[in-house]
Amino acid sequence: MIFDLLSFPSFSPQVSQKSLKMVIFEMVDWEWQTLKKLESDYDLIALQDCLTPDNALHYKDADIISTCVHSELNKFVLQQFPKLKLIVMRSPNYENIDHQYCQDYQISICNVQSYFPLL
Repeated sequence: MIFDLLSFPSFSPQVSQKSLKMVIFEMVDWEWQTLKKLESDYDLIALQDCLTPDNALHYKDADIISTCVHSELNKFVLQQFPKLKLIVMRSPNYENIDHQYCQDYQISICNVQSYFPLL
């Protein structure tokens, strides 16, 4: 299931957001001003690195991952996230995601419809 980031439905009210672990990959400096606001609501890790098969296992307990187009989100990488519920793409493109795997394992995907960063 694919949602626009602004219309993504909330998680169950029974789940405390602070108990959800969010790992943000491919974070650039100018994004941090906005993303750091999530620290009070989520167990948050922010990295400048792309998500790869080599580093995925280090973050296997993530409930949510956020990334851009350079990260690898194929079946091999996604299998390393047994708790994954949501992939947030910070770009309109989401072709780097194994959609069939996400459908099979009920992992939601959301993205932004347009993306015009201020440089």
